Amino acid sequence: MHKQFNAEERQLANKFQRQFQTTALTIISFYEVDFTYDHDFILKSLADMQATILALIERHLTDKTKARVEHVFGFFAREQFLDAVFASGSSHRAPARESY
Repeated sequence: MHKQFNAEERQLANKFQRQFQTTALTIISFYEVDFTYDHDFILKSLADMQATILALIERHLTDKTKARVEHVFGFFAREQFLDAVFASGSSHRAPARESY
């Protein structure tokens, strides 16, 4: 390992890992159990993860790369996308189930 992250950044990386795992497990639960989808929870989780990852990469990556990170989080936080994925009877449900 190149040890380019300082102690604070390593803490941010660990925090992001925990946030990601918690959010992923919650999303799976929302998907598997009808009518448990909580749009506000997902938005807050995504915003928290975005803030953490941007703080982590602040001194390491270019502004262009940071903008790409923001774009990815922005896409997944779109209300239309989330509602389409979690709507019962959604055409996205079968492909998502096959992915895990």
